[in-house]
Amino acid sequence: MGKCVTLSGADPKHKYYSWKAKDCEKLCRDNEDCYGYSASTSNCLLWLEPIKGGGATWGNAHCMQIRVPDEVNGAAEGGGEKKNTKEKKKKKKKGGKNKKDKKNKKGKKNKKGKKNKKGRSLLSTLLGTEPSQ
Repeated sequence: MGKCVTLSGADPKHKYYSWKAKDCEKLCRDNEDCYGYSASTSNCLLWLEPIKGGGATWGNAHCMQIRVPDEVNGAAEGGGEKKNTKEKKKKKKKGGKNKKDKKNKKGKKNKKGKKNKKGRSLLSTLLGTEPSQ
């Protein structure tokens, strides 16, 4: 709880912002070298190298990681972002519907206007009224 530490447990490179606690997350996301942040009640620390939680207490702050090292994502080194879970969900949804689902959807459209075998609309059949011609 509080500060972050490097992956080996040391103090990470950081940048301190006085009276910027409310802007801390945005400051980190806007900085491509920022791996995470800790925001106390009033101040902000940006962590500029790969981090993990477990550092010293710093007010009511928590170690918030927003990027992971590329090694975690399968590349060699450097700073990368977490894989976007929204993109993964979109990919799953694209292949998720089958032909049966589409047929069911088509069959539900325009039920009011469909006519039964005797030429009466479904609505007039349900209401028990004859269509005027």
